[in-house]
Amino acid sequence: MIFLSIKAQEFNDTIITLAYDTIICNITFINENNVFYEYRIKKRNKSDHIAIDQTHYFTGKSKDLKEISRVESIVSETVLEVDKDSYVITRDSDTLYNKVCIENGDTIHYVIDFGIGSPFAPPEYIAYYSGKSSTFYYANQILEYKVGEQKFVVVYIPSQADPSGNVDKNRFYFAQNILQGKVSLVRFWVGRSVAGGVTPFQGNSADLALLKEGAVAKKVNSANFRRVAMYYFRDNEVLKKMIESGKYKFKDLEEITRVYNMSF
Repeated sequence: MIFLSIKAQEFNDTIITLAYDTIICNITFINENNVFYEYRIKKRNKSDHIAIDQTHYFTGKSKDLKEISRVESIVSETVLEVDKDSYVITRDSDTLYNKVCIENGDTIHYVIDFGIGSPFAPPEYIAYYSGKSSTFYYANQILEYKVGEQKFVVVYIPSQADPSGNVDKNRFYFAQNILQGKVSLVRFWVGRSVAGGVTPFQGNSADLALLKEGAVAKKVNSANFRRVAMYYFRDNEVLKKMIESGKYKFKDLEEITRVYNMSF
């Protein structure tokens, strides 16, 4: 087990991720699982961390540490191939890809299994297989994922029996992005509760929801359309009046969302 701690003002360290992204930073701490670092964005210093098994290489050259290199005792890995057409981003900020690696001399294939769903409907869960292990992720453990050209996010939608908006792990749903902007329109699949999350895919039925930055997603249908739409689009007076007058109806929701986002 290796523990290193340093303090430095300059950003002289480099982290190369498994996706071959380069992070210029100041590495501040390393333990057996993570690399902690500081970086600068818009003239402000921020802190973050990355799992060691999500790095291809890292090195530090700060004045309080001559050099750091990846902890090879944990895993020695060479990435041979990465498929970025599909990915999963977890709530732990890990990004999972289909990839082929050499680890400690063995060739390992990492495969994302999207379960019983299809590119047009979410699965029960997402499994990540390697030659040595498998991990299962439910909706409450994922931020977003992409299958080919189809991108899905995870939204929290309270049930009618839970009007307080209290975060319940069984109210997280995989949702397909239809339109993304200040207000996003998503399609989600309602399923039954299961241990650790929900089964979001059940049959071919789907519901729509509106999602505004920093707010809980709200299911919208023909019955509650006028009330929900007037709330989400209330800062656009033209749209608000057209919704209130009945010129815009539930069938026009995609057009309303597109027009609204274009006004910002």
